[in-house]
Amino acid sequence: MGGHRAEYAREHAQAAALQRQYRHLIVYYGEATQSFWAITSTGLVEGRDIDALLLALWPRIQGSVVRGGFQRQVAGGAGVVAAA
Repeated sequence: MGGHRAEYAREHAQAAALQRQYRHLIVYYGEATQSFWAITSTGLVEGRDIDALLLALWPRIQGSVVRGGFQRQVAGGAGVVAAA
């Protein structure tokens, strides 16, 4: 049990990219549910794909982006992750 299966490598990479971009969240891909998950200060958020998760998280992440290891506010709320 445990670990990442090779067939879900792309999904795990997408979750890791989102985690790097928004370090105040914990983001992962659940192989059993085949959903993306984020742990926020208010609880769990689920998305059937990375886009659905980003849409659900938008109120929590707009204007917040990590650059050079530090989180900072971005004018206009631009804080979008390009999926790998």
